[in-house]
Amino acid sequence: MFCKQCGKEIEDTAAFCPNCGAKLVDDNATTKKDSGDNEAIIGFVFGLVSIIFFITIIIPVLGIYFSNKGKNSSKAGFAKAGKLLSILSLILPVCALLVFLCIFGTTGIVKIVSKNTAKNVYNPNIEAIDYQENNETYDWYKSLGVIQTITCDEPAATVRVNVYLGYKKDDKTTPTEITSRSVELKDFLRRYFRGKTAAELQNENNKEKLKMEIRNGINDKVLSASKIRDIRFDQLDVIEQN
Repeated sequence: MFCKQCGKEIEDTAAFCPNCGAKLVDDNATTKKDSGDNEAIIGFVFGLVSIIFFITIIIPVLGIYFSNKGKNSSKAGFAKAGKLLSILSLILPVCALLVFLCIFGTTGIVKIVSKNTAKNVYNPNIEAIDYQENNETYDWYKSLGVIQTITCDEPAATVRVNVYLGYKKDDKTTPTEITSRSVELKDFLRRYFRGKTAAELQNENNKEKLKMEIRNGINDKVLSASKIRDIRFDQLDVIEQN
C-alpha cells in the first residue's frame, strides 16, 4: 500500500509510515469495527435458539436485528450465521404449512381441530360410522331378560325393556364377560331408564340416541375386557298412570 501523507510505498501491515512517520491505522474505525462484536454474537445466539426450538417471530426478528448491527465487526461470521438461522426459522414453518396444505388440504386442518370437540356430540348415524362401516355381522346377547323400572316423571311411568347386545361375530370374550357382569348390566340399565322421562322414551326420533348412550355407557362403565358394537330393543314399553 501507499502512504496517504507522502505517497511512498510501504508494507500493508505497517502502522506508521517509515518515511514521514504518518499514522496509517484509523483508531476510530478499529473501535467502531470491534464495537459490533457483542451484537454479532447476540444475533448468532438468537438465531441458533430460534432454529433449534422452532421459535418464530420475536426471537428470529431480534436475531436479524443484532446480526445486522454486528455485520461489520470482527465477528462478522457470527453475524452472518445468526442472520441466516433467524431467517430460516421464519421460513421453515411457512414451508411446512404449505406442504401440509398441499398434501391434506384445508379438510385435514378441519379434521384435526374438530376431532376432540366432535367426540361427545350426538350424531344419529354414529353407529353406522363407528361400528357398521364394513357391514359387519353381529352375534346378539339376548339373555338379560325384561327389566322393569320407572321414569323420572311426576307421577312416574313404568318402563319394561328388553335389551339385546350386539358384538362382533365369533367373538367369544364379549358374551363371557356380559354373562359374568349381568347383574351390573341390569343395574346400569335400570338407572339409565330411571333418569329418562316418558316423553323421551316414547319419541321415535330419540331411539338411535338412546341406543348410542346405552352402548357407550356399558362400554365405559361396565365392560372392561370387551366392547359391544350395537344395541337393539326387543321390548320398550312405557306405561303411564291415568
